[in-house]
Amino acid sequence: MSERNASGVARTVTYQTVNPANGETVQKFDEIATADLELAIQQADSCFRAWRGFTFAGRSEIVLEAASLMESQVDELARLATLEMGSSTPRRRVRCC
Repeated sequence: MSERNASGVARTVTYQTVNPANGETVQKFDEIATADLELAIQQADSCFRAWRGFTFAGRSEIVLEAASLMESQVDELARLATLEMGSSTPRRRVRCC
């Protein structure tokens, strides 16, 4: 099966996520092109440099907002975690914060 990556280059799908409970393919992923990998590394480095410039209080605000966003999507995140673990029944949600 041939698909296009982020650069529009045709690539063969070489990676896939498989549900361990039933062996069913959940999602397929393209092999990443070198240029796409280099761009991702550059973006991650840029984000890291910006992140380390934040104060502790600034970082705390961002992390708390991320926690709030995750909490607002708890059902979907629980569904994805259950799928990832290959469980046939939903895992109990645990409030951690």
